Amino acid sequence: MDWTGLVAGVAAAGVWIGFQVWRSRRAAGTGGAVEGFVSVDPAADPERVRRLSVGAILAEDNGFPIDALHPGKPVPAMRAWLSDFWGIRSGEDARMEVEKLLQGAGHGPLFDAFIQLRDVPPDQRLEVLRLHAPHARPEDLQEFLGHYPAVLGALRGEGLCGATEAPATAIAYDWGRAVVVARVALGAEFLTADEVDGYVRRAAELARGRFGSWSAFAASYLFARGVWGGVDDPSFRGQCQIARELLTLPASPWVRCGWW
Repeated sequence: MDWTGLVAGVAAAGVWIGFQVWRSRRAAGTGGAVEGFVSVDPAADPERVRRLSVGAILAEDNGFPIDALHPGKPVPAMRAWLSDFWGIRSGEDARMEVEKLLQGAGHGPLFDAFIQLRDVPPDQRLEVLRLHAPHARPEDLQEFLGHYPAVLGALRGEGLCGATEAPATAIAYDWGRAVVVARVALGAEFLTADEVDGYVRRAAELARGRFGSWSAFAASYLFARGVWGGVDDPSFRGQCQIARELLTLPASPWVRCGWW
């Protein structure tokens, strides 16, 4: 029997179970605060931390350090994360997915279509969506449309947009996820540190050019996440909590390093 392989497999399974426990606690509002996940003093290199913080919401949701390039988890667990959530099983897969997200070919453009609905009567919204997202499956549009009003209400309740406003774009959802997928691919030994640093820099440059604050970035990210999964999804509620902490806690890298 290959005891080395067995032990490694059990260890990876333990880490994976730990991820799920963390996500469950976070979604229920019982997880730890952001300060427990800052592993490098942001004052030492605020620009680097600022770049990595584009992925902060998803990183914190998965228990990854926000401000380190490597996710700090075992290779088998990182490969399982990529395979289970993204269908990524190689470096080529990882590069294709990260490029897609950075180039605006993920969910962001689809959910941008929902932003056009602000002044559209409810009975005309599905038709408007079909015009803006002709390649989307009708059943998906119908499901996402059912989430839309409650998502706006949730963001307004969080103070992330005004009572009659909506985020200007949903593209932060793609750019934030690109940072984390690239980092996990580094942890999975699919990508090199130089490759991942390049992806993080690109995502940060895109975010800096499109948004003017972490609050606007968070509203964009959460709008897309909410339309995708609905406000009753525990992960959405957990990510709203994460955004609140990132925007307000003194130890948060968003607070300590600020926007560009």
